[in-house]
Amino acid sequence: MDQKTFGKFLFERRTSLHLSQSFLADKLGYSKQIISNWERGLSYPNMICWDELLTLLKIDINGFINCKNECNITGYEFDEKKFIFHLKDLRIKEGLTQIDLAHKVGTNNKTISSWENGTSLPTLDNFITLSEVLKVDYPELFYGEKIEVVVPVEIKPEVVTKKPKLSLWKKIAIYAPISLAAVALIIPIVNRVIAMSKDNNTNANIAEVVETTPVNETNQNNEDNNNEETLNNNANNEENPANTTQNDENLLNYEGFAYYLQDDETYAFDVGTATELSNLVIPSEYNGKSISKIRSRGFDGCKATNISIPSTVTIIEDHAFLACGNLASINVDVNNAVYSSIDGVLYDKAKTKVIQCPAKKSGVVNLPNTVTTICDSAFRYCSLVTLVNMPEGLTRIENYAFDCASGLEYMLLPSTLNWIGSNALYYDKRIYYCGTPDA
Repeated sequence: MDQKTFGKFLFERRTSLHLSQSFLADKLGYSKQIISNWERGLSYPNMICWDELLTLLKIDINGFINCKNECNITGYEFDEKKFIFHLKDLRIKEGLTQIDLAHKVGTNNKTISSWENGTSLPTLDNFITLSEVLKVDYPELFYGEKIEVVVPVEIKPEVVTKKPKLSLWKKIAIYAPISLAAVALIIPIVNRVIAMSKDNNTNANIAEVVETTPVNETNQNNEDNNNEETLNNNANNEENPANTTQNDENLLNYEGFAYYLQDDETYAFDVGTATELSNLVIPSEYNGKSISKIRSRGFDGCKATNISIPSTVTIIEDHAFLACGNLASINVDVNNAVYSSIDGVLYDKAKTKVIQCPAKKSGVVNLPNTVTTICDSAFRYCSLVTLVNMPEGLTRIENYAFDCASGLEYMLLPSTLNWIGSNALYYDKRIYYCGTPDA
């Protein structure tokens, strides 16, 4: 797969559907710059967003990879767990170890392991190679099951036998009587209309004398003004092509970061193109206005190991750090009124909620005694965490809280726990205790 070819296809498909880059960015939770990078052939879309991208572009996975406007697969959704399980099953079916598969794909066994435990997903190039090595088509590999592709049947037009042409004399013989009959019917009607016109001639003359009203002059003036305004607008657009496009420049770039101006005159932040920074410090303001929000999936593809959050941030949207695979520490300014951090783990200010444990956090995590809730996806993909000590008083573990946290040896669930969300615990075989391991 050539990145330039893919980027050109993505651009042409988007523009054919009259979609702006900003529209795609908002729908996918990325910055406009990321969409631009895809279309210029600088990078590929992350696999986690393919499903939504297929829907927006009205194509299927085959069309997406083959750069064709095809949509023969409907009714299926990408499920990350199904993909992980199916990938491992296909590898074992082919009799390959992780090292064998890594050699054939052109990567290392740690990368294969990260795909199979859900800490990362293959790039588009790797996905295509996996399909070839594991001898499976793109839809089955992507959706984790065999897919019936319904190819539309081409309907051939019926062959219509042409009727023989009539000679000139035959046409005259057929149509002449009809024409004469029509003329005979029309002549009386025409005479009647002429007679009515003569009777009403006096009234018509009076109507013509009616003086032109000022309204007509006003309408003419308005029309002239509108024409002049249109010409001016066209001239302005020629001088400044930016005027001809939708004004969606709330997105501003500064040193690679992306800023979105909000209704309250503060900015929302995401990493933009500054994905290579290892120590990422979010500014407290941009252009004299404060940074108040971190966008959902705002750090997708980010390689930072440390992220610092300023005191001005009051909203961190769900899954903001989910695809930040190298992150080992999140640090919040002590003056922040909404959020806090302990040992690199993100909490609310009162430390009643665990919001996010970084993906590269390792060893034992001791939660404060004040914690009552472990939030959605808080420890998701934290494969290096071996134990989480939960306090008595914990009442709620939300959806996907420990999903794919494959390093956990066991979990001690407190007796106060009364609600566990969907897929909240790691799906592999683990022993869960209430109280102590000997209970």
